Amino acid sequence: MRRIETITNNSTGREARVYRDSEWQEWRVNGQHQTEADHHTDDKGDAQCHARAWAWGGR
Repeated sequence: MRRIETITNNSTGREARVYRDSEWQEWRVNGQHQTEADHHTDDKGDAQCHARAWAWGGR
């Protein structure tokens, strides 16, 4: 699995990482278990959008 992007909200310290998993042919957000952020998809744009939404979310 290769990390392709890290999105950081400096105000809150929330960080989301987007990975490419070539074995499963999918994109992952975070790559480790975090119940609020785990996300698997076959669409790179969807993964990046989800990562930004989580990092900038108002929780």
